This record gives sequence, structure tokens and C-alpha cells, in this order.
Amino acid sequence: MTTRLDVMRAADFLERAIEFLPVPDGPPFPEIRLHQASIAFELATKAAILHGGGTHADCLRARHDLVAGLDAARRYGFTATDAAQATAPTLTPFYSTHRLDELARDPGAADVERLCIEAAGQVARVHAWMQSCSDGRE
Repeated sequence: MTTRLDVMRAADFLERAIEFLPVPDGPPFPEIRLHQASIAFELATKAAILHGGGTHADCLRARHDLVAGLDAARRYGFTATDAAQATAPTLTPFYSTHRLDELARDPGAADVERLCIEAAGQVARVHAWMQSCSDGRE
């Protein structure tokens, strides 16, 4: 059985990631901004997996675990920044269990704007990496 995920290319994942990036003048609700940032981070990372030669099954295995996604992307040649490596384990426990509101309410847990900036950095890095590959992979 073919699903929508099976037909999405790396470029499609990246395009969707860009669409989800929170904008500075967007909703003032921190949990919404964190949700947007987490989705953008996840989709960009899955774009890297596919672009590097991974499969949709690899993307499904990572699910909403941003750390697992980064590990899979690394196996396919993508190197995340130290900031992305630090952001993934901060977001994953809350994002993967739909509890970003808890992270947003805990003033000592994380800086929401920094996490949004790091997610945007992940998207930009994946985009640059995909453009730098000269072998025409999708």
C-alpha cells in the first residue's frame, strides 16, 4: 500500500519544513511556536535522510524522535550543528508525547526563542547541504 509519505521526496519534506518555521511576528503562544519549530526540525531532518539515500521506512522509524532522526541523517551523510544536537534532546521528550505546553510553561526549562532559532538553523543547514550535493539526488 502506498501512502502520501511514500511519494514525498526530500525536496517536499524540506518545503514543508520551511512552511512550518515559526515567524517572529507569529502567534504569541510559546507552545504553538515550539510545535511549529519541532515540526520544521523533524521534516528538515527527514529531508536529509531521504536526500542522503535513506528510505521512507527510515523516516517512519524516527517518528517524532528528533534525536533518532539526527542519528539516521548522520548515517546518510548529514552532519548537524552542535546547536541542533543540543536542541533535539530538549524538544524530543515533549514533542514526541504532545506535551510542548509543559515545556513552554516551565521558565527554567528552555528559551523558546532560542529553540525556534535552532530549528530554523536546522532547516537552513539541511537546505544548504542538499544544494551542495552535486549528484542530483532527490
